[in-house]
Amino acid sequence: MVENESNMDVKEILLAMERMEKNLGDKISTLDGNIKILDGKVESMGTKIEKNSTLILDLSNQVNQLTTKNKELDKMVQEIKNKSLKQEEAMKKNQADQRDSRKVEEKNKEETEELMKVQEETLNAIAVLEMKQKEMLLRF
Repeated sequence: MVENESNMDVKEILLAMERMEKNLGDKISTLDGNIKILDGKVESMGTKIEKNSTLILDLSNQVNQLTTKNKELDKMVQEIKNKSLKQEEAMKKNQADQRDSRKVEEKNKEETEELMKVQEETLNAIAVLEMKQKEMLLRF
């Protein structure tokens, strides 16, 4: 009977080992399937990474172009500011020149009026002298 029990134990052990082997085979198949799924996902991610890398390079190029254009615009803005300052200075100078011109014009006007008075007085004096000369001539 001991022999029968030991044969039974061996048979049970063998059956248990066969079940374990089958379970192991099933688990290996499941793992193989999961590995294939993961390989597909990794390949898909690799493709997406390549596309994203291309997009990142394109965006980087666009950023560089925008940076260059921004620098050009900054330069243009600075040039416009400089020209505006020069124009403002020129306008101030012109206003000062106009004030000076008005002063000179006013002075010239005053001098002209004074000269006209002197001329009128001179003409009056000449007229008076001419009359006196005529009177003197008439007396003689």
